[in-house]
Order: sequence, then C-alpha cells, then structure tokens
Amino acid sequence: MTDRGLGAIDERRKVAGAGLAARADNRDEAEPDRIGERLEDGGEVDRVGFVERFGEDRRAAKRLHGLRRTADGSMAVDGSIRAERDRRVGSTSEPTQEEPMTDLAESPTTAAATPADEWHKSVCILCSANCGVEIKLDGRNFKRVRGNKAHVGSAGYTCEKALRLDHYQNNRSRLTSPMKRLDDGTYIEVDWDTAIAEVAAAFQQVIAEHGSERLMYYGGGGQGNHLCGAYGAATRKALGITRRSNALAQEKTGEAWVEGRMFGTHTHGHFEHAEVSVFLGKNPWHSHGFDAARRVLKEIAADDDRTMIVIDPRRTETADLADHWLRVKPGTDAYLLAAIGAVIVEENLAAEAWLADNVVGADETKAAFAAVPIAEFADRCGIDEAEIRTVARRLGSTQSVAFYEDLGIEMAPHSTLVSWLHRAIWTLVGSYGEEGGHSAHTSFVPLFNYGATGKEPTDPVTGGAII
Repeated sequence: MTDRGLGAIDERRKVAGAGLAARADNRDEAEPDRIGERLEDGGEVDRVGFVERFGEDRRAAKRLHGLRRTADGSMAVDGSIRAERDRRVGSTSEPTQEEPMTDLAESPTTAAATPADEWHKSVCILCSANCGVEIKLDGRNFKRVRGNKAHVGSAGYTCEKALRLDHYQNNRSRLTSPMKRLDDGTYIEVDWDTAIAEVAAAFQQVIAEHGSERLMYYGGGGQGNHLCGAYGAATRKALGITRRSNALAQEKTGEAWVEGRMFGTHTHGHFEHAEVSVFLGKNPWHSHGFDAARRVLKEIAADDDRTMIVIDPRRTETADLADHWLRVKPGTDAYLLAAIGAVIVEENLAAEAWLADNVVGADETKAAFAAVPIAEFADRCGIDEAEIRTVARRLGSTQSVAFYEDLGIEMAPHSTLVSWLHRAIWTLVGSYGEEGGHSAHTSFVPLFNYGATGKEPTDPVTGGAII
C-alpha cells in the first residue's frame, strides 16, 4: 500500500479475472466432528470435536474450553468444567500459573550434576513465542521445567512443548558426536577436532577449485532458536559465501516479499488487544505465534465486544471458538479475501482520512478491488455472499483488527497474492500503527532482508530473481 507496495499491482488485478485455479491446498479436509492429534511417538488420539456434542452453540464451546463467567462479569477457568472436559476428551489444556509444574522423565546424566534445588531461567526455543521457562538440571538433563512467571512476555505461560524440552534435547536418537560417512555409505564416530579440520579442508578445496560463489549456505536459525543464525553469519563471512537460504524459504518467502514491498519490514498483529482477530490458514490453539496464545484465544471468545474470524477449510479448535468460521473451499482463499476487500470499497468502509495521511497508492488499490465481481467470487470460494458482507462490515467498523496468516496459506495456491490481499484489507481500514492493529516487528537481526525487495539478485543458472 506504500509506493513500494504498488509494485505488485499487476498481480492484484488478476483477482478480477477467472484465472485463479480452485486447487486443493495442503490443509487436509478433516471430518468436521473429529479432530485427530498426532503424538510424538507416532500414535494418535482421536478427540471428539465440539460440534458433535454442542452443535453451533458458541457458549457451549466456551464451556468445553473450561470457561465460566464470574460475578463481576469476567471469565475464569472453572476447575469442574475442565475436569469434566479432560475426562471426556483427554486433557489438552495448557499449564497455567496456578497449575503445578510438570516433572519430566529423567534420562541418564551425561555431565556433572547441578544442585537439585536450583532453578535456572531460560526460554523455550521451539517456536517464535520464546516463552520464559525455569529449569532444574541433572547434569545435561532437564529434571523439571515450569513457566517463568517473571517473564515480561509469557508471564508463566507454557504449552506442552516447553514442558517436554528434555525430550527434544536428550531423546535417544540425538547424536552425541560427529558422524563421518565412509565410501561404502556407512558412518563412524569421529572426535570434534577431526570433524572440524576435515570439513574446513574440504571447503578450502572447493573454494580453490571453483570459487566461494559456488558455495551456498542453507540453514542458520529459525523462528525459535536463533543461535545458529548468529554463528552462521560468521561462518558465511569466513568462507566468503554470498548465497544463502533456509527452511523458511518454503513457506515465508512470498509473505516476506510482500511485506518488503509494502512496509520495508515484517509486521505483526497485537492479538491480545485487537477488537477483531482473523486467523487465515492458522490454528493458534496449537501453533501459537503470539504470547500466551491459548489464554488470549479464551479471552477473545469470552468477550462479547470482540470478534474472532477463522478462515480455514478444516474445523480446528480455534474455529470452534470463533464468531465466524469461513469454511473456504481449499485453494480459494484469494477469491474470499478479494470479495471482502471489494465489499469494503463498495460500501465505503475504508478509513479514507487515515489513508490520505498515511498511504501511497490507495486509489489504485481501491480501483482493483472495485473490479471484483463479488457474487461470482463468493460462489467460487463457497462462502455465502451475505456472510462475506457481514464480515467485511465488521472489519470496516472496528477500532482495531489483526490478521495472522500461516502454513495453510503459505503452502497453498496463490499464497503471495493472499499475503498481499489481507494486508491490503487491514491497511484499507486503517489498522496499522494503532493499538490492537499491526506494527513493525522489532528484532535484533531480521530473518529476511526486507530492504532487498525489488532489487533481488539473479540466479546464475536460470537468470530469475532470487527472493
């Protein structure tokens, strides 16, 4: 929506055509009444869904999540409701500050023991939330783990992943030494000095024969553990490596390109304060993505003045708490979002004064949305036009709206277009730089080079832009 954002205008205008193929994305269609949760040991717990017992009653869905309204009108966790829920479906509740910490299975120690009564402050590195934890050690093993109530972000909140950190660090499949592959394909253990020396020599040989430009670095950090990203920068500099990528390239590249064109940086929604929250191909009940996700979801569901919208073909735990579950046909999210944007423009719901002061290219963007055939796109995505208009009006009347896209979009057709469409929508209604809306994400080191957007280097083989 800035001057950089309009570089994608040609792609946006394709929304008005019929070129969007209605192909299935990777969000598997599941039975709406049964949701399977895959366990780490390969087993599966089949949890009976909310709808089977409670139909469409949203208050009943809140009760299943263990909520009750107190005398002052606020919502609290009801122990009896939670106990009944856990008895019937198997406990999936996250630990709270009032619940006792979880003991982890002890593993054989591999180093000198630390005093058993000493708690060490750390953070969970298994997702981008980086919740604060406190850990008791037994050598290298995590004997006990609990949430850190003093942490400014998570305030004692943890999910089950943090409480199983010992499993991820000390499970039986973890390598305890470097492994060298022999000519016959088998592996032998070698010491660290040998491994480092042989790998360094091999790098020097490649550089001498082909040049450092033939080296590509893959890896280096992620959304949770950033240490290897910091060390990786030193490795790349030492070897003269200029080309790099990582696992995020299979999902976040299009989104990063859009954000670089529109804002020059990454943005994030303030869901704990948002009046309207929209989850697009995302189930934060399990995948989190913001601090104390389950706690925030319960608070939104319990507040009649706030609205939750879920766009997903699969009925998830988050969808069961939503005011609007838009069960879009797989692969047609772009049609739905284009129709929502078109309604906002058609019914004059855009924040015109804010747009005039803060945005470049608003007129061209509104013109692109005005060309969208709303009824046709509603039919293509499988959502009733009346429901689309209701959602668009809610977005246009709110003081703040926060969107979150995730893998359900980013591994599906037209993901880059969808990344632009929802940002265009929340920009049109003025939800940027406002509490409860979106803002630039702070970071020590960005995961992407947003400033390079629009001036990407070309691939030496294909000649295409490297995004």
